[in-house]
Amino acid sequence: MTQSIFESIKHTNKDRGEYWSARELALVLGYKQWRNFENVIGKAIDSCKTAGNRISYHFAEVSKPIMSGKGGTQFVVDYELSRYACSIIAQNGDPKKEPIALAQMYFASQTRKQELFQEYLADKQRLGERIKYSETDKELSGTLYNKGLKSPQIATVKAKGQKVFYNASPEVIRKKYGISEKKPIVDRAPDILITAQSLANQMTAMNVDKNANLSTENTITREHMINNQSVRKTLIERGIIPESLSPAPDTKKLPKKIQQYEDGLGGGLLE
Repeated sequence: MTQSIFESIKHTNKDRGEYWSARELALVLGYKQWRNFENVIGKAIDSCKTAGNRISYHFAEVSKPIMSGKGGTQFVVDYELSRYACSIIAQNGDPKKEPIALAQMYFASQTRKQELFQEYLADKQRLGERIKYSETDKELSGTLYNKGLKSPQIATVKAKGQKVFYNASPEVIRKKYGISEKKPIVDRAPDILITAQSLANQMTAMNVDKNANLSTENTITREHMINNQSVRKTLIERGIIPESLSPAPDTKKLPKKIQQYEDGLGGGLLE
């Protein structure tokens, strides 16, 4: 027996992606009686609950038709198990038994690979949001420069907008994020805050560009503060308090991390 046996019994559908039938897995793992395997499933469900994961997804209970002894059809309980669920089930088995040991190695390895892939996707998205912010920041700078503002004035406009957005000074936010004075706050801001500030930048750039009355440092500063306040208000209405969120991974470190994953470092992540 090899680990490929677990690939051979894997199912996929458009709704939940990959999954394993509990009854098929039970046979591969050497359980001759379903009730014995149900006990293992019960322990795995308890572990899943303790970890705070969604039982209905990882252990989706379904009815499975089987042929009865008289040639008829009857329905029995089965579970569509996620990779995570299979991993927990394997951990609750006896590793001295070859099928259990193989399952533990297979699902632990594959679960970790899936975790790394999800992390990679999140990093890619976060880096994309940071790049978008840089683009909107440059767009805003260009618009203000065209209105006659100099670099120090542009910096002041941005700083006041940011202070309104966080309802706190840069010093307070930097202390919360644990970063130096020279480090851009946006590098450690959660994704949703990066996106929100990009929107505020775009709103200000658009309004300043099309409104002839927005031509002085004071009027432009007020416009940028209003836009940041508006975006902040929307977040708060949805229960998101910008200054209360914890810092996210440093965006400056993401390109190298992403490249390492794409190069297949760390034990053949892309096998």
